[in-house]
Amino acid sequence: MFLNNVLEVSQIFLPQFSFPGMVAVDATAGNGHDTLLLSRLAGKEGRVIAMDVQEAAIDSTRSLLVAEAEFDNVELVLDSHANVKSYLDGQNLQLAVFNLGYLPGGDKSITTNSNEVIKSLEDLLPLLVSGAAVFVTVYPGHLPGQKEAVALEEYFSNLPQKQFSVMKSLFVNQKNSPPQFFIINKR
Repeated sequence: MFLNNVLEVSQIFLPQFSFPGMVAVDATAGNGHDTLLLSRLAGKEGRVIAMDVQEAAIDSTRSLLVAEAEFDNVELVLDSHANVKSYLDGQNLQLAVFNLGYLPGGDKSITTNSNEVIKSLEDLLPLLVSGAAVFVTVYPGHLPGQKEAVALEEYFSNLPQKQFSVMKSLFVNQKNSPPQFFIINKR
């Protein structure tokens, strides 16, 4: 096995925190790859909410899900993840994924921002069941991503240790500010 990037690392860990029938959120649907994996992991009895602020991302995610015949348990939402709580109906949450930055192949001027991410996390973390996790990938290779990485690491560092374990991973030998990957695990 070769690990080439943090997304591959994320895809190795995701199944460890999932189970059929779970409720999961893809807070940044992007091109749909995390949504597809979450859909498969949740199974027919599960529920996946996939959100994005860009219609192109929702369309791309829908196309991938239809092509893979994985759609029955996914709700696509054209909205900011800052509003995620209103789509969960008070349900407990097993898994959430944030793949931050900009839409690959999209408009690079439309990026996630730490204020909305933190608002979303503040809404999601209380809904996590024991053993649940939130995965966050941050891309500090561009200016908004640098600011986001600093703000989120500070936020994660201040989460109460008795309630959460937070792990940070990155490839230290990659050039040009490699992506950073965080797992927030509810105790």
